[in-house]
Amino acid sequence: MSKKKVVDVLDYYGCQEVRIQGESRSLSEVEGATTHETYVCLYDEPPRIRLIDPEINEEIGRARIEVDGACKG
Repeated sequence: MSKKKVVDVLDYYGCQEVRIQGESRSLSEVEGATTHETYVCLYDEPPRIRLIDPEINEEIGRARIEVDGACKG
């Protein structure tokens, strides 16, 4: 199984920051996490990108996508 870095996936979708346990963090602060350890799930409705812990199957964070200079859920 290929292990991609979460930060690379979030960067691909144009995310500028993540919120983990209610605290905003830059993408560089989640540099070491892989998609094997943290799932990146995409949804049609806000919050659009959720980070899921696969061991407990619960949301651990959310990412924001920048659209036309503004961050969207």
